[in-house]
Amino acid sequence: MKKISTIILLLAISSISYAQIKKENQYFIQESKTSQGSVYYVSHSENIPKIREAKLIFQSTSSDILQKIKLKFGNQILFQSGDFFQCSLNIEAQGKQNAPIKIGRFGKGNRPVLDGNGAKAVITLLNPAYFFIENLEIMNEQGDYGILIEAKNAGELKNITIQDCEIHSVFLASKKKEVATNDNNKYHGGIKAIIYKGEQPSWWNGFVVRRNYIHNLGLCGFSIRSEYLLHKNARGNEAPYPSFNVLMENNIIKNIIRDGVIMAEVDGAIMQYNEVCRTGQMGLANGIWFWDAQNSIIQRNIGYECHSFQNDGGPFSIDYYSTNCAIQYNYSYNNDGPGMMAFGNHESGKGNLIKGNISCNDNRMNQDDGFAAITILSAATEVIVEGNTVIAGSGTNYLVDHLDWEGKPLDVLYRNNKFYGNNSAQFGRFLNTGAKFEGNIFTNVPNLPENIIGKKNQTIFDKKFADKLVKKLNVGVQKSDFLVK
Repeated sequence: MKKISTIILLLAISSISYAQIKKENQYFIQESKTSQGSVYYVSHSENIPKIREAKLIFQSTSSDILQKIKLKFGNQILFQSGDFFQCSLNIEAQGKQNAPIKIGRFGKGNRPVLDGNGAKAVITLLNPAYFFIENLEIMNEQGDYGILIEAKNAGELKNITIQDCEIHSVFLASKKKEVATNDNNKYHGGIKAIIYKGEQPSWWNGFVVRRNYIHNLGLCGFSIRSEYLLHKNARGNEAPYPSFNVLMENNIIKNIIRDGVIMAEVDGAIMQYNEVCRTGQMGLANGIWFWDAQNSIIQRNIGYECHSFQNDGGPFSIDYYSTNCAIQYNYSYNNDGPGMMAFGNHESGKGNLIKGNISCNDNRMNQDDGFAAITILSAATEVIVEGNTVIAGSGTNYLVDHLDWEGKPLDVLYRNNKFYGNNSAQFGRFLNTGAKFEGNIFTNVPNLPENIIGKKNQTIFDKKFADKLVKKLNVGVQKSDFLVK
C-alpha cells in the first residue's frame, strides 16, 4: 500500500511539473492600440500579465510567433521584465520622426533576456530609420552577433539608437585561437552596423550607442563601417558616403576577445565618456579606434589593461586613412601597448591631434622597435601632440617614439607635453626624423639627446600622481542608472 501511494504521489508530482513546464513554455503576445501605433507585449510566463486595453492576439509554444508581428512606424515590441526568451527578430521597417519604432521592455524587474540560441543575430535590422533598441539583456553564445544592423540601396537612414542594454556572451567560438585570429571574423560580436554597396548608396545620419554594458564576448564590442570607403586611394573615382552624427557615449566595454570599438567611414563621429578595458585577449586589437574616418573625436574616456597579443594593445588609436581626427582629454593606464597612437599612410594620416591626455604605465608589454606610451606610425603629416602628461611605470621602456610601418612619420609637432621617466623610461630611438619639439618638459628621463634639456626631481611620479591630475579631466562613464536592472 505504501509503495502504491508513493507511485501515485510521484505521478502527481510529475504531472504537475509537466503542466508547469508546458505553461512556462508558452509565448503570449498582447496588443494595445495607441494614437501612434500598436504596442505588442510579449511574455513568456506562467501567467499572462494583465495589461489595460490589451488583447491577446497570439499564443504558442514557439517564439516563431514573433515573426507574425509586422512592424510599421509608431509600433513597439515590449518584452516582459524578468522573463527569458530564446528568440531572434528579423525586422525590415522604418519609423518616422514623431513615430519611431521601439524594441524594449515593460513591467518591473530585471531586463528581459533575449538569447539568440545560435541564430546569426538576436536582433537583425535591415534599412532601419527612427528606431530604438533599449533596456534589454542580449546574449548569443553560439551565434555571430547580438545586434546586426544592415543597410543597402536605402539612401540616408536617420536616427538609430541603442541604449541601456547589457550585451554579453556572444560568438563564444572566438575563444579558440584559430577563430579569434582569423580576420574574416573580426567584426563578429556585440553590435555590428554595416553598409553594403548597391545600386544607390546608403549612409547613417544619427547613430547613437549609449549607456550600454558590453562585456565578455568575441570578437568586437561594437563596429560601424561601410563598403563606401572615404580614402581616395581605395575608392578611386567613386564618391564617398560617410555616416554622420555617430555618437558612442557612457558605455562600459570590457573583457573583449579582440577590439572594443571600431568606427570606420564616419565624418564627425564622437566617442566620449566610455570605459574600455581588457580588450585584445587574442589577436591584433585596440580598445576604441577610428579607421578611414575624418573630423572625428575620441575624448574623455578611460582605457586600461588593454592587452597586446601581437602588436597594438592600447586603448585609443587613430588608424590608417584617417584625417583631422583627435584623441583628447582621455586617461590611459596599465596597458600592454601605447596609450595613444596615430597612423598615417597612402596620403592619409593628415592633421590628426593628440591633446591633453594622461598616460600612466603604458606600453608595458609591447617592446617592439618604435612602440612607446605615445606612438606615431607610418607617413603621418601635420600631426600635433600637445599638452599631454606621460608617466612611466615599471614596464614603460619608452615615453614617445616613431614607428616605420610602411613609411616613417613625416611631420609631427610635440608641444608643451610633460614626460616623467622615473629614471628608467627613455626618449624614443626613432624620433630623429619628422619630429619637432617645442616647450616640452622631460623629468627624470635618462639618455636625452643633446638638443633636449631635461629636469631632475627626487619625487616618484606614479599612478597616485596621475589620479590627482585626472580629477580635472572629467573622464569615464558619467553618473547613470543604466546598470540598474
